[in-house]
Amino acid sequence: MQGAFSGPQVSYLEHSGELVTFLSPASYPAGSVQRVQLKLPGCHGNASIGFSLRIRTSRPALNDRFVCLGQMMEGAARLGSVGPAAPVCDPFLRGSSRVPHRARVVCSQPHPFASFSVDCSAGGLQLEAQEELPIGAVLDLTLDLEPAVERRARVVWCRTVASSCRAGLAFFEPVALGLGQEVPGAVAPVAGVVEGFQVDEDAHLWVRIEGVVYSMRFSRPRLVRDERALVGREFADAVEVEPSPLVGRFTGPQPLTHYQLIGARGEVLLEVVCEGAVEQRREREAPRPAQSQVPFLALSTAMSIRN
Repeated sequence: MQGAFSGPQVSYLEHSGELVTFLSPASYPAGSVQRVQLKLPGCHGNASIGFSLRIRTSRPALNDRFVCLGQMMEGAARLGSVGPAAPVCDPFLRGSSRVPHRARVVCSQPHPFASFSVDCSAGGLQLEAQEELPIGAVLDLTLDLEPAVERRARVVWCRTVASSCRAGLAFFEPVALGLGQEVPGAVAPVAGVVEGFQVDEDAHLWVRIEGVVYSMRFSRPRLVRDERALVGREFADAVEVEPSPLVGRFTGPQPLTHYQLIGARGEVLLEVVCEGAVEQRREREAPRPAQSQVPFLALSTAMSIRN
C-alpha cells in the first residue's frame, strides 16, 4: 500500500485521532508541514501510507533518530481503519504521562553530580543538567522523592536550552508513582523576592521571605553568575548543590560551597561558588541598590577571578 505522494519513510509508533507519533531519521520544526511515508508495523508487511502532517513536537532519541508527533492534515480515518489497534511496543515511547515536578536528583556513577528534574513519570524524567550528558550513558541516580528512590537510567536525549542543558532519562525499572501521590505538582511558584545583591571582597545577597528580610554572605567568591536586574526577582527555591561538579574545578583553599537561587520556572537566577559555608542572618531591612552590581560572567572568566 503506497501513498499518493512521495516523502521520507518514517516508522509508526502510535496514533490517537488525528495525532500520530512516529520515529524519523530527521528532526522537523514545530508547526511545519511535512509529507512522509508512514511505515506500518510488521503485521502489515512492508505497507506504508503517505500523509501530510503538521509537526507538533520533535525530540532526539538514540541512534541519531527523532520521536515526532504530528497532526494528520487528512486521512485520519484511513489510518484508523488499517493502523494497529494498540501502540507499537517500542523503547522510544513513554510508558506513562509526565508530571511537572522539581526534585533534587543526585548521580553517583559514572561521574558524580547533582541537579534537578523538570518533570517526572513512572518511566523516566527530564533533567536540568549543567553540562551535556552523552546520549546512551547509563547513570545511577537517587531521586529526592518521599521516600527517596534509587534507579539506574539511560540518557535518551540531550539538548541545549538557553544557557543550560536539558536531558531525557529513561529508567531501567519503572518507579511506582501511584496516581501522582508520590510526585506532587510543581513547587510553589514564589518563595521570596530578591531585595539586594552586591559583590566586593565578598558577595552579599538579601532576600525577603514572608515579610522577613534575610542576608547571606558568601566569603571570597570563586565564581559569581547572575541574571541582570536580579533585584526584585521572585524565586522559588534556594539550594546548596552537593555534590557539585563545579567545586572540583577550583584549586586553592577548601572547602567550597556551591549555592543556587532558583526561579519559579526552574531557571538559575544566581549561582555562587565561595569559600566555606554561607553565613545567613535575619535583618531589619535590606539595602536597595538599583540592580545587581555584577554582570553575568562566563564560566571561563569567572573561574579565573579567584584561582
